[in-house]
Amino acid sequence: MKQKVLFFYFLIISISTFGQNQASSDEEMSDDKIKFEERYKKAKQNFVDGSHDKVVAYYDSILNISRYTRITTYKMAYDSYIQLSSKNPEHQDSLKTKAEDVYNQALKWYGEMYLEKKWDNIVIDPKAEKDYFDVIEKRAEYPGGISAFYSYISENITYPIEAKKNGIEGKVYVTFMVNVDGTIDAVNVIRGIDSECDAEAVRVISKANKFIPALTKGEPQFVRMQIPIIFGLISTYKAKSKKRKRNKNRS
Repeated sequence: MKQKVLFFYFLIISISTFGQNQASSDEEMSDDKIKFEERYKKAKQNFVDGSHDKVVAYYDSILNISRYTRITTYKMAYDSYIQLSSKNPEHQDSLKTKAEDVYNQALKWYGEMYLEKKWDNIVIDPKAEKDYFDVIEKRAEYPGGISAFYSYISENITYPIEAKKNGIEGKVYVTFMVNVDGTIDAVNVIRGIDSECDAEAVRVISKANKFIPALTKGEPQFVRMQIPIIFGLISTYKAKSKKRKRNKNRS
């Protein structure tokens, strides 16, 4: 049976669309956010100045706290490893391998089509405020709207047997790219609950139909989207419902 996941629309957090260059003033930014942006600008300046060792150190520090990063950071790290490999013949092979690892991470999180169109055209400018996602005027949309997307997920997802047996529940947060042709790529879990549940969430999103692509000035745009998929056992829901009713009766 497919319908083994307790998947309620009212429990689903609205799909978040990323890729919009939503600039915030310094007054609106937290101290941590300001420091984060300052480090990013400093890394870009280090790249332009040829301080490639500092750039790869920045890249490593970012991936210690985040699963993925900006495309410009991947590009800086990749080019820095290539430059370092040319200057260090004795470590050339290992540094080129690290450059390849960086590219593969970018491919994992941004997808083949995005990299084909953007990678070679990325220019590192310390003064630039805009990254390589454009402001989106019309968001990407699943044919039939958000309710149709939720229906597709609930009708096609399966609760993994072992996870169900072990009472594993929770939200699997999935991020993915919607390409300019509406295809889905780079489907990844950014916060999971169990390897089988995570894999099932990725599977069902990966097999979804094409989206209607995002638009700006009538031109299709790449966007990153994020959605939580909820795995919940009916027995748990019933127990919580009974508890809510008891509490309501007492009040």
